[in-house]
This record gives sequence, structure tokens and C-alpha cells, in this order.
Amino acid sequence: MPWYVRAMCDRFRAERRLHVFTLETPDATVLAVQLSVTGGDTLFQLKTGYDERYRRFSPGLQLQLDVMDHVARSIDVARIDSCTYEGNEMLLRICPERREVANVVVAVGGRRDRAYLQALAGARRLAGRARRPRRSEGRPDA
Repeated sequence: MPWYVRAMCDRFRAERRLHVFTLETPDATVLAVQLSVTGGDTLFQLKTGYDERYRRFSPGLQLQLDVMDHVARSIDVARIDSCTYEGNEMLLRICPERREVANVVVAVGGRRDRAYLQALAGARRLAGRARRPRRSEGRPDA
């Protein structure tokens, strides 16, 4: 485990905000693990991993459902943030609510800060164009 993850876990553990959930067999074989932290009234599910040998039994999904039950009974939070990506169909089916996340950059200085923000906005536009799929020459628009 990288030192910075260990340091992060140590700090959250000291504040009683670190939650490590596991799905295990009776003989203590670990099938899945989830690392979560609480912040305010939310449980943030940072990372879930499972043993690929047991993939056909969906241990990650089973753990997710167990965690949701446990949180409802035992942890004082208003919501669970799955911290997942837009295309994670499995988690989006069981956790359909989404939050908007945005980055905000504010210039507080003079011309140099304004120039920096304009350059940053231009770079974001270019990056957005680069991520969009390109249409092939000669193909009709869909």
C-alpha cells in the first residue's frame, strides 16, 4: 500500500471516520473489500475490490448491498456516495441518485490571473473537443 494511502487511513481512523467493510467466507477467505470514509453526513465509498476467482458470484455487489444494510442500521449518515463513474451500470442501478460535481477557479489578482483563467478555459474547451468522438468522412450524421 502506498505511504500516502496509509497516512490517509491513519488520520481517518484516528478521527473514527474510516470504514473498511469485508465480505468473507466462514473460513475467513476474503471475497471483497470496500474502503469508505465519512465526511459530514455522507459515507464516501472510495474503493471496492474483489477476488477475481469468485467473480461469477458477484462479491462486489453482495458487499455493496451488505454495506447499504449495515449503514442504514449502524452509521449515522444521511446518504451514501458511491463515488462511481457515469458508466458503472451496476452501481447506478442500485444507487441511481447523482450529484453534480464542479470545479470553480476564481481570479483574485490582476491581469496575470485573468490571463491564466482564460488560458485554462481554452485548454478545457480543447480537451472537451478531444474527448468527443469524431465523425468519419463520408458517413451521414446520426
